[in-house]
Amino acid sequence: MKHMFVWLTTIAFGLAVNIPAMANVVSDFDDGSLQGWTLSGVGFSFVNPGTGGNPSGFAQTIDEVPGGSGGWAVAPAQFHGDLRGVQSIQWDALLPVNHLGPVRLLIRNSSSTYIYTPPGGFLTGVWQTWVVPFNESEAGWALASGSDTLEQVRSNVVDMLFSVEVATTTGTEASLDNVTLNELSTPQAIPTLSLWGMGILVGLLTVIGFRRRVTWH
Repeated sequence: MKHMFVWLTTIAFGLAVNIPAMANVVSDFDDGSLQGWTLSGVGFSFVNPGTGGNPSGFAQTIDEVPGGSGGWAVAPAQFHGDLRGVQSIQWDALLPVNHLGPVRLLIRNSSSTYIYTPPGGFLTGVWQTWVVPFNESEAGWALASGSDTLEQVRSNVVDMLFSVEVATTTGTEASLDNVTLNELSTPQAIPTLSLWGMGILVGLLTVIGFRRRVTWH
């Protein structure tokens, strides 16, 4: 009977389904395009030079008008939605020598906004990688408006933006490359007992149990 149970269990799991885990979401700009990214602001150009990134292409912001407003790089739709499965957000930033501060990250849902400000150690003229855990206790996160927790906001992100205006003069502002949502798990196939497999296992075990009762009588 023990061998029969193992055999039936093996059959049921053989009918299992595979549920793939989500892969990391990445904008590397290496195809020469802006990959759906746009710029919110007046008096800026937003381009991909094709070379000079980390490596290859990148998103470059140029301030063309003194006193222009805005200067936020806006992430495309794949960076929105339920991000509770995201462990951290990562990006490479290139700051001009005349910068007044770092590239900041802004995320919001329909009612609240959080901003992450890197705490210090900014490099200029070279690419610098930032990896930010999606954790409200992480230094740098601050509630900018509303009353939701960071966990509530990231359950339904409607906007993700990066502040790329970091200087007060015209010319090259901050640049972005390799913006990444690092998932909690790497892509893999997870065997899960399917409803078909469970049904077959339960049905066969029921038949075996009935036959045993009949034999005992």
